[in-house]
Amino acid sequence: MPRVIIVLGSNTGDEQLLLRCQQLLEKMLTNCRHSAIIRTTPIGMEGDEFLNSLTCGHTTLDSTALIAALKRLERRCGDRRSLRAQGRVVMDIDLLLYGDERHHPSDWQRDYIKELMKQL
Repeated sequence: MPRVIIVLGSNTGDEQLLLRCQQLLEKMLTNCRHSAIIRTTPIGMEGDEFLNSLTCGHTTLDSTALIAALKRLERRCGDRRSLRAQGRVVMDIDLLLYGDERHHPSDWQRDYIKELMKQL
């Protein structure tokens, strides 16, 4: 089973939402671990601070199916395109690593990602 690393982000200020999302990821992944939740300044947009965390684990899904499941989880947590158009990101979930395959290359250079990776 491939190892995956997933980044969670929200600018709602609701830490409980991230904790709930982490619990839902635990149902999708095995050997699941989470980093701390930290506050970060928005990158590339105006708006409120983000809460971010990383989750790692293993999956039986291929990367395409996993990404689709993560997008469904975003919607389940209340994320909507109409809200994002207003600068409100209820839940953003991105796949950073699938086995040896890196996704979202620019995210790997962000200081908060580097900091959170040390916790995994």
